[in-house]
Amino acid sequence: MRSASLGLLLLVLASGCETTHHARVGDGAGLDEGSPVMVSGVRVGAVRSVHVIEGQVDVEFVIDDGHDVTLRDDSCALAMRREGEAPTLMVMVGEGAPLTEERAIPQCELATDGLDDLARQLGGTLGDIMRSLGSGLFGGGPGGGGAPPIPLPGLPGLPGPPDPPPSNGPSPDPSTSPPPPPPAFDGACDGLSVRVERVEPERVVPVILPQGGQRVWLEVRNDRQETMRVGSIAQATFTDADRRALTSVRLPSDAEVWFMPFDVPARGTARRAVVFEGREPPRLDEIEARRSAPAADPLAWCTLRGTGLNR
Repeated sequence: MRSASLGLLLLVLASGCETTHHARVGDGAGLDEGSPVMVSGVRVGAVRSVHVIEGQVDVEFVIDDGHDVTLRDDSCALAMRREGEAPTLMVMVGEGAPLTEERAIPQCELATDGLDDLARQLGGTLGDIMRSLGSGLFGGGPGGGGAPPIPLPGLPGLPGPPDPPPSNGPSPDPSTSPPPPPPAFDGACDGLSVRVERVEPERVVPVILPQGGQRVWLEVRNDRQETMRVGSIAQATFTDADRRALTSVRLPSDAEVWFMPFDVPARGTARRAVVFEGREPPRLDEIEARRSAPAADPLAWCTLRGTGLNR
């Protein structure tokens, strides 16, 4: 009886030595209960649970009481999976004010010139960072105007998103309501065009392409008098002739494959490949590459569009 009471006491004491937090990332990279949580290359805690919420991955994790780690309003996280190692949640603490409310920290997003610095702070390598960022690679960064912490919707014991403002008119009839508007469009990139140059079989890549795939070569033409920069593949969508989305396979170690933003010289062309899984050539018919812009004015966003590519 005494040993059972002692065990219960130890359990209570242990539960009081950890603080629960949440991170919201685009790709869980195989995280599971017990996966390590790292700060600056040091294990400071463990993942408690992983759930998909509103299209993102919510990671609940704990920081052991023995580590002096304070999450801040510019903290961010990455789910990483290095070759031969277990999936890990990497946390970048940041330099802002300490978080004072229960909010999820977002996925790290930063400009390309900050990748090396992020790799050093997280204790990883540049290749690890590139393989782990599935979306939003080129937004603002920690300490540099990045995305604010994300409120936690629908989690037990935590506040959900705020109620929408009251409407002045009657609620629309769902049976007659128009479909939702399409995603925001920054306007077409005048003078930029894209065509499919050729399609060739892709080699087998363990884990990523176990059955091989198809490499689609694209040629982007720039008729403008200035260099244009096409956004990263994370900002691009691909559809076939039936308007079905095609999912590309990212091979960041292959310089010929579109992964990072790339420049198209004035009055010139640039070639990049996109890899799709499957033994049959994809019926790629439309491409949209958002967050493209003149290289000299990177905030003048536009969208490179190519349609009828399969005809």
